[in-house]
Amino acid sequence: MNRAILSLARGQQVLLGEKIGLYSLICVAFMSYPTWVLFRLDSLRPRPDNALAPEVQEEIDARAAARAAK
Repeated sequence: MNRAILSLARGQQVLLGEKIGLYSLICVAFMSYPTWVLFRLDSLRPRPDNALAPEVQEEIDARAAARAAK
């Protein structure tokens, strides 16, 4: 058995539940900010312009008109 634990006073020993709670608190603290950033990426970066080039839009309209004429 580890003698370092035996040499500690009774009040200085850390309980298993306290160790788990501290570990969980550290994990939540270190993971919350990156998770928050990843979920908010769409609102943090500028929105791209989703419009098609005029030549492409003309081609799409021409194909739609050709389909309608058939």
